[in-house]
Amino acid sequence: MAGRAAWTRLFDETIAELRFPFRGRELTEPEAMHLLSDPDGAVRREAALAIGEVFAAQPVSVSVPLFVLVIALSSRFSPS
Repeated sequence: MAGRAAWTRLFDETIAELRFPFRGRELTEPEAMHLLSDPDGAVRREAALAIGEVFAAQPVSVSVPLFVLVIALSSRFSPS
């Protein structure tokens, strides 16, 4: 695997490993993101804080540059 597919896979695998604490449970990224559209504002706020805390706890030297690079390369090489 090379090129765009490799970067996408790296990004997907990195995100898939994250867990987001929410009301005594450990949620996956899709589960946590889904809560951001909950009708209850308190649920949305709590989910947003949990997501922010998890991302903030990631080593900046790895997570931020990695995600920026993956997004930049994906958009650069995506078909128009």
